[in-house]
Amino acid sequence: MENKLAEVLSNLAATLGTTVDKLWGVLLRQAPISGTIDLTICIILIVASVCLFCFVWYKTARRNACRLDWNGDYALFAWTFAIVFGLFTFWVVLTNAESIVSAFVNPEYWALQKLLLK
Repeated sequence: MENKLAEVLSNLAATLGTTVDKLWGVLLRQAPISGTIDLTICIILIVASVCLFCFVWYKTARRNACRLDWNGDYALFAWTFAIVFGLFTFWVVLTNAESIVSAFVNPEYWALQKLLLK
């Protein structure tokens, strides 16, 4: 495993015209930045999902709340969209959770994963 990592780092450093030490340092500094971006995206999606659920709940719970009739097909479409969006949010958060935690807690592991998996 160590030889594979050294080979990948050497090839990447040669391609970029830099040294392995410089490349590894850049990757370690990039870890918290990527973690912050991923965490921000997850938070935005969670807030949007909660707001969407609250909006649909508000519109479907009140009768004649607006000009549209939210009790028939509109309610079904709105709830379907809200549930699909909620499931998408859950999937995004679930798939990014390990990367977010490792970016902050163990940036070396994050950098290693980025090198070996890409």
